[in-house]
Amino acid sequence: MMIAGHMIVAASAFVSYVHWATGGAWQADTSFALTWGLVMLGVLLPDIDHPDSTIGRRCRWLSYPIHIVFGHRGFTHSLLACALIVLLAYQFEALWIYWVAVGYFLHLLGDFLTPSGVTLFYPSRKTYRAWLVADTNSIGEWVLSLGIASASLTYVIGF
Repeated sequence: MMIAGHMIVAASAFVSYVHWATGGAWQADTSFALTWGLVMLGVLLPDIDHPDSTIGRRCRWLSYPIHIVFGHRGFTHSLLACALIVLLAYQFEALWIYWVAVGYFLHLLGDFLTPSGVTLFYPSRKTYRAWLVADTNSIGEWVLSLGIASASLTYVIGF
């Protein structure tokens, strides 16, 4: 999934979660914007293993070594990596790191919707994917992403 698809899926899931968690009594204020920004940062992080990704291009000094050691969609696309971020948040009692972990997990969810899937249980190289997938950077990715956004919008407006 390309960055636009990741952002659409993650933003949709985040808004739906906030709507559910607050019983619909939320507002787009500074706290919401900061939390949303942290989630979006987390969405970028798993692709640090790809030097041509949005984050990889900005951190090539880190991206190339990770890519060489783990390849693309290896360790950084696993539940283990996500769990390490949660552990870091717990260790430092930092709520903001939890929100980064949420975004990280939502990135995995986005890649779960592609034919390549994700290696959820690294170091096992077995990949997992959804039954409904769309090729990366295709019209199908846009249809799937915008379908998820439409479902989220329907939920937020309708309930």
